[in-house]
Amino acid sequence: MYTNLDTTTGLQALRQLFQTYNNLIPASFPRVLFLTSLEIVMKNNIYTFGDTSWWQLQGTAVGTPAAPLYSILTYGYHENSQILPDVFSQNIVYYKRYIDDIVGIWVDTLPTKWEELKTQLNPFGSLLWNIE
Repeated sequence: MYTNLDTTTGLQALRQLFQTYNNLIPASFPRVLFLTSLEIVMKNNIYTFGDTSWWQLQGTAVGTPAAPLYSILTYGYHENSQILPDVFSQNIVYYKRYIDDIVGIWVDTLPTKWEELKTQLNPFGSLLWNIE
């Protein structure tokens, strides 16, 4: 999942997350500094592989301490705003995700609802899920 979360989508999701939950974030939290720093990390990741060095041009900055939480929060915003609200609340009995694995229990009401859920999981940047 990390490498398929494009940076523009991820940073926009975090900006929207800050706006949505503004009243729950302490006023002293340095939002602008945090988002600016995160953008620098995500857009300027240089890593080594074997005896070569690479500049990562897209996706979450792999190998950085920020990557796991960034991925969790970024896709979590999409889940909480597009997937888990009332649209699928009748069908999703259980839903848990840890970074890039989702486990759920689905109760079908209409066959088209399952196809609709699969469609809703994917339109988030360049991220595509394999659904079984």
